[in-house]
Amino acid sequence: TIYTGYTHFEKSTLASLKHGRLKFDNNKYHSRKVKGLRILKHKDFKLADWKKEFMIDANSRWKPLKGFNVDPLLKIERLESDSHQFNVVLLEKEGQDVTVDFSALGIQEGTPYKIYDIENRKDILESGKLSKDKKLKFPMALSEFEKPLHNTIATKSVSNFGVYRVEFEDTKKN
Repeated sequence: TIYTGYTHFEKSTLASLKHGRLKFDNNKYHSRKVKGLRILKHKDFKLADWKKEFMIDANSRWKPLKGFNVDPLLKIERLESDSHQFNVVLLEKEGQDVTVDFSALGIQEGTPYKIYDIENRKDILESGKLSKDKKLKFPMALSEFEKPLHNTIATKSVSNFGVYRVEFEDTKKN
């Protein structure tokens, strides 16, 4: 699922597209413009023209940006290195806070937790104890950003997208 103004490709990908070295299919493109596939400094394509010219994306679909709807919880994944920590990936179209249900993950009511923004790991966004309904609220539209080491061009993600770390206390250690 691609949700964007345009899907940009560098002109250098043109040869790979023409020679069938890139394989795209079953995508859902949501863009502002009908010609939402853009090869920079070359041409903009409607999906039908894109399919015909490059013989890819046979089963892909295009829809206008305003018709984009998605479950805000894109992914929740337990860390292999620590079974009490989870990465949570969210996309909320309007940038509103998102509530995530942790009830299927075997965490006990009352377990202390901390939520961090992956892009600003020094500050705890939220903390407390897991309530009876086992739901946590994630703030979107964050502005604090810790630039990665040796990266001078990184910028904060847009306000409707976020990746978070949730750390639950291991109550069996106490």
